[in-house]
Amino acid sequence: MTRVYRTELAGSAFPQPDDRFTGYRAQDLAHLGFDAGELLLRIDYDDPGSLTTPHSAARAIDAMAAHRLPVFVEPFICRRVGGVLRNDLTAEAVARSTAVASGLAGTSAHTRLKIPVTEDPDDMARVTETSTLPAVLLGGDVNGTEGGQAAAYGRWRGALRPPTVQGLVRAAHCSIRPTATSPRRSTRPWACSRGYARLMDNRDRNPHRDHATHDARDAHDARDAHDARDAHEAHVTHATHEAYEAHATHATYEAHATHEAHATHDAHRERRAHGNRGAHGRHLPAGTAADGPYALDIDPARAGWGYSALRILELAPGASHRLDTGGSEWIVLPLAGGCTVRTGETAMELAGRTSVFAGVTDFAYVPRDARVVIASAAGGRFALAGAKCERRLPARRGPAPDVPVEDRGSADCARRVHNFAAVGAFVCDRLIAVEVLTPGGNWSSYPPHKHDEYRPGEESELEEIYYFEIEGEHGFGYQRVSPSRPRGTDLLAEVRSGDAVLVPDGWHGPSIAAPGHDMYYLNVMAGPGPERAWRICFHPDHTEGYR
Repeated sequence: MTRVYRTELAGSAFPQPDDRFTGYRAQDLAHLGFDAGELLLRIDYDDPGSLTTPHSAARAIDAMAAHRLPVFVEPFICRRVGGVLRNDLTAEAVARSTAVASGLAGTSAHTRLKIPVTEDPDDMARVTETSTLPAVLLGGDVNGTEGGQAAAYGRWRGALRPPTVQGLVRAAHCSIRPTATSPRRSTRPWACSRGYARLMDNRDRNPHRDHATHDARDAHDARDAHDARDAHEAHVTHATHEAYEAHATHATYEAHATHEAHATHDAHRERRAHGNRGAHGRHLPAGTAADGPYALDIDPARAGWGYSALRILELAPGASHRLDTGGSEWIVLPLAGGCTVRTGETAMELAGRTSVFAGVTDFAYVPRDARVVIASAAGGRFALAGAKCERRLPARRGPAPDVPVEDRGSADCARRVHNFAAVGAFVCDRLIAVEVLTPGGNWSSYPPHKHDEYRPGEESELEEIYYFEIEGEHGFGYQRVSPSRPRGTDLLAEVRSGDAVLVPDGWHGPSIAAPGHDMYYLNVMAGPGPERAWRICFHPDHTEGYR
């Protein structure tokens, strides 16, 4: 976790606050592997600069949401008293700042609140009713509380009961700054309070999970804590959470579940569930997932699943790009233009094509644990389709004449499929990839089908990425994904060139091309199954009359 502002608030009293945004950007946090970000929203009615603060905060929240990263918003209304800026901790002020923070940005799907506690604990119930977003409460320095930390948490126990409130954060001990005794070590917020850990661990799961998980995590925190107080706090907060679970009604749980994905029953499904964060997280409009030379960069960590990856590389004439394959196998697929792919002693010349609508293309397969250089004399755009894998297969070129071309469907469901890396067409360890061309006005990926659970001989478990290009400057289409289980993926998105859709689960299809605008999409799939297989299950309500 990292912060996107500079100043600390605990005990601060200064005439001129310095709350400038730091150099951290959402794409930087995603690239560095941070779990979340945090920003301060300070509103001072007497300061004209406060007019721009909500706008800047909203832009930061939207940027974090585009990378599917949670962002903790810490809202304050401040007033000047004797020339010194003080936080207004009356119930009215805290409720108002909470309401403002809850409504910022185009989506609140990834927003978490860090709400300052009021002067009177009994007022917090009214404050927490202001928002339905997940939250932790920001308490004062409990070291000065008579009776110690247990007394402090007991004082606020009632405020922790609402289902959206996940814990109490000690302001004096939650910091990412180096500690005095160990300059290289940072005090972790989740070692100070179970609240942060719950919001991060539960962002895609419901709160009714096994108590064994709590016990293991609390024991881990106790070992990591700097002193016995941290261990005691973990115990007390855990007890508070148990009380909440015991009293939560089914209706309250349903309301809380709107902010979290459906619980899953194994480790792989937990990773997959991170992608189930509403339509905002699964439809990636062109440019929203760009990173450096990549117009689109989807890796398993960013998608929240275990295997599938896709990057769209844009090279200027004469430019080159180095790819370290790591633990994944990759296929370099020209979308427009040609290139040379080199790895070790192997060099593969790809003639490429003028566009994705110009027919099949040759491609290059490169193995895991390799260094690859992609160079293009004339420049171009290239898809890098990848999958986490175990086996290291040899690098090799896939000639265009060897690509199987399949015409599926008929009439208004007709489309053409390039099975360049389909099962049985090209050997990979886990990666499966095909191209589909749908004439304008037609439907493809129909009937709706799914492959989100492993049933031997009947269905594969595969994560899937759709990458779209639409013919014509103003062309568009639509992509539908409907739930295959309670609170599963539910998406209807208008797609344009450069967009991507993530399918961690659910019935996907139809893919609809607008009349006059042919649609291209690249499908990239991989999963945890014991064999590389593409076995699908058609939606039983939509197979009748299919041609």
